[in-house]
Amino acid sequence: MVRVARGFSMSNRGPGSPLVSGIAVCQGESPVGPGLGPGGRVRSGRWLAVLLPALAFFFLFWPLSGLESRRAYAGPAGEDYVPARLVAGAVGAELVWIPEGKKLVLGYGGEEVTFTYGSRQVELSSGPTLLAVPPRLENGQFLLPLEAVGLLGVKMGAWYDQPHGYVLPYPAGWEVDNSLAPVRTVFRAPGRAVEVYRQELDGVTPQAYVNYSTLAVRQEKAGIEFGGQQFRWLGDLPVLELTWSRPELALRSRDLNYYRQVNVIASNRVVYTFMLKATSAEFPRASAMLDLMLSGLELFPPRGEAAWPAREPGQEQGPGRKDLLWPLPEKGLVWGIYQPGAPANPQAAAGLEAEIGKRFGLFLTYQSWGRPFPAVDLEPAYAQGRMGMVTLQSWVPEDGTDTVLTLRLLDGDFDSYLRQYARDAARFGQPFFFRFDNEMNGDWDPWCALHYGQDTDLYKEAWRHVYHIFQEEGATNAIFVWNPLDTSYPDFAWNNAHLYYPGDEYVDWVGMTGYNSGDAFSWGRWRSFYQIYGPVYRSYRQLYPGKPLMITEFASHEGGGDKAAWISNAFWYLEHTFPQIKIAVWWNSVDGPRRYYLDSSPAARQAFVTGMQDEYFVDPTRNQAAKARQLGPPGP
Repeated sequence: MVRVARGFSMSNRGPGSPLVSGIAVCQGESPVGPGLGPGGRVRSGRWLAVLLPALAFFFLFWPLSGLESRRAYAGPAGEDYVPARLVAGAVGAELVWIPEGKKLVLGYGGEEVTFTYGSRQVELSSGPTLLAVPPRLENGQFLLPLEAVGLLGVKMGAWYDQPHGYVLPYPAGWEVDNSLAPVRTVFRAPGRAVEVYRQELDGVTPQAYVNYSTLAVRQEKAGIEFGGQQFRWLGDLPVLELTWSRPELALRSRDLNYYRQVNVIASNRVVYTFMLKATSAEFPRASAMLDLMLSGLELFPPRGEAAWPAREPGQEQGPGRKDLLWPLPEKGLVWGIYQPGAPANPQAAAGLEAEIGKRFGLFLTYQSWGRPFPAVDLEPAYAQGRMGMVTLQSWVPEDGTDTVLTLRLLDGDFDSYLRQYARDAARFGQPFFFRFDNEMNGDWDPWCALHYGQDTDLYKEAWRHVYHIFQEEGATNAIFVWNPLDTSYPDFAWNNAHLYYPGDEYVDWVGMTGYNSGDAFSWGRWRSFYQIYGPVYRSYRQLYPGKPLMITEFASHEGGGDKAAWISNAFWYLEHTFPQIKIAVWWNSVDGPRRYYLDSSPAARQAFVTGMQDEYFVDPTRNQAAKARQLGPPGP
């Protein structure tokens, strides 16, 4: 007899042991598992001999075609089968292969279940039972009908996702989260989760999609330990998969810090990504369960479109749950501005304001990590009845490079800094808008999930941690503004903006950011104001009902189109099409080759001055300066 160890190559992972990589394709072994060397690794020298030709074939010669209905393992009449080794790994069973009689014994929880090749009869301790179809031997593997999994205490359901074109078996006891149906579906159990994404590729190869998405993993940024990658086949579908881990984070209970990503390449235009996250203790069996699920994966052409869930507004209505320095107009909009020199020097915007005849009600400012709360800079603006929007970004330049601080934040490394910052904010006393790590779905920001293994849950937990510290330190005057970009970079499903939303109870306002960069870059294009904000406005109104909306920063470049007309259209749409946007902030500066100044041309400046004459666009600072001085910051 040949006794096979539990699990298989990708699941021999326990606390403190190295992640396993490689391709298990050795022949001449028992039909219950691949030919593995000690510890579950592919024998030295064997995997390179297989991997390099396979990759050459896959990337250079394989003509990926359109998607057809297919499963990895299926019987002659389309019955669902799974390899016995996957079943054993998923439930933690031991396998014993008896060549005489071609019998396979699974030992599990004191129970022995015996299957015989070609026979529907199964021997249990309680007596025999019959399967609908018999086990099979195929390509050296012992295949069990999917119903046999239930004999080992695991009941399997099937998730049918018509808009994304797949059927996936999953353990019936797992929770299915389909709250963000157009983007992903998540299957959860204690200590493990499997996220499923369907990625359509436009001008990007499957290899480029995988390589770019996992760039930080392969570079081992932010403390990531890369376990390796492998190429294999799932039936007739090519698969690229990677494994990695990161240090366990102190502030996360039951941290899911072990990862396995399986990219099933359905065609040269479609990739299905299955992301497993698990605790170190649960990772081996969770990985085996993922393989069991994938063994029954069926793909077919999608039909229909996935819909965002219908949400009812909560208790938070109107202008948010916190008072502002001035009342918002019931019908109207307040303008803000990012102006170099302000808010410490409000006179920086005085020339434009004199021409307009109105004041900007809000100044936008930025801070890198480690800077104290900018009370001194804000006070001159508040003395004039204006508010501030403070943008704190977890970014510190070290030796000319950007560092990823999100994981360190969740390890508690910055608690003392954040608590002092929050105490100073509370002492300031005045209400202020607070943007933490904005534009998180942009890959240039080190707090984008691209930089720490595509796990958007970590961003959400970092946001919540900051929020809780502010509440504990009495900084309830901070108005939290959650603010992604209008378009994700990269525009992959796992980086969708809504995956970063930390929850209604942690967000006061929802912000939008989108720019028209015109011809500033060779690859750029002119985008109208409506092209940028129409889709964003509709989706945010649907997904975040009851949350007040603002445009936290926007502008248009001068080149590539008519900037004056662009500005005039922005005023029209803000008044007539987007009434729930209550604040809009113009970013009045330059960003590399992008000239966003309002006076980049006389026509652009005049268009803004003319638009501001409409009574819909209010000056909230009138009669507010005296009130602001009267309120003042509380004493120490």
